This record gives sequence, C-alpha cells and structure tokens, in this order.
Amino acid sequence: MKPGVAAALDRVFINIFIITYFTIIVIWLWVDTPAPIGLVSHMAQGVVNKAAAIAHLTGLGQSWTLFSPKVREDNIYTLVVITYQSGMLKVSELPRMEKLNVFEKWRQEKFRKLFNDNFPFPKYTMLRPPVSRFLIRANAKPGDPPIRLAYFLVSEPFPLPGYPAPALVRKKSTTIANYFVYGTCPEDL
Repeated sequence: MKPGVAAALDRVFINIFIITYFTIIVIWLWVDTPAPIGLVSHMAQGVVNKAAAIAHLTGLGQSWTLFSPKVREDNIYTLVVITYQSGMLKVSELPRMEKLNVFEKWRQEKFRKLFNDNFPFPKYTMLRPPVSRFLIRANAKPGDPPIRLAYFLVSEPFPLPGYPAPALVRKKSTTIANYFVYGTCPEDL
C-alpha cells in the first residue's frame, strides 16, 4: 500500500472512531432529557439502551464522580454509647463539622472521615473490633470497667437555606440506627 493511501485510511478510521464515540455518548446521555411521547419514546429508549450497553462494554461510559462525589442529602454522624459495670452510660458524640471552628475542622477531619464516612458501612466492618477495644481502654475507669460499647449512626436532613439549623423544614426526620455493639472481654481492659 502506498504511504499516501495508508495515511488516508488512518484518518478515515480515526474520524469514524471519533464520530462513533461522540454519537454513543450523546445517545447515552439522552436518558436525562425529557422523553418523547408514544412510539418514538419506545424506539428512542431502545436506541439509548443499546448505546448504554456499548458504552459500558467498551469503557466509554462517563461519570462525574471523578470530579464530584454524589452529594449527600443528609448530615450523618456517629454516637458512641459506653455502658459501665455499674450501669452508668457515657454518650460521646464524635466530631461534627458544623459544630467546630475552622482550625478544629482541619484537625479533626481524618477522625470524622473514619467514624462518619467509613466506619458505619459494611465495607469497613474489620475496623470495628480493634477501634472498639481502643475506645474501651481509653474510657476505662478503675473499679468500674466498661462492659459494652455501641455505635449509633445519626442521620438528619440538612436545614434548608435561610432557616436556622434547629428548624428543619423537610419531609424527612432524624433517624438513629445502631450499627455495631461490642461486648468487652477481660483481655480488652
């Protein structure tokens, strides 16, 4: 094949690839637009499904999570409740960014990330026993050892803009869910 013909074929294949890429992405993103009515809607959805399958299969899929993670709709934080042998309870609220000043936010960020963003979720269950043992040792009292430690995930909606924090004007209310209980062993103390 002559050098000029090879270069022309290269250009043709590159242009076909670019046009195909943009066509698949545009069709795939068509899902977010209002659907037409009737038969056109059914046909359009079929085309979108095929384009989405091609995009996922070839790795052409686009996602904004690289640039912006899914925005939370709720403010979540962790409460730790330690039960002592005498029956006394100690409730600790782990770092909440909205209650800290700028310097404290900077200082407590990794702690908050561990306990609010990672610790409550199933992917990080292996961290729960060692962290629980550490917290039990850190909160041990002579003559009144801790017997149980429980973690609660509190989820409350963000306040609407322009409303003070206590006036949560949203459909959802605050939920509290227990996600882990650790019973103390003698070797933990």
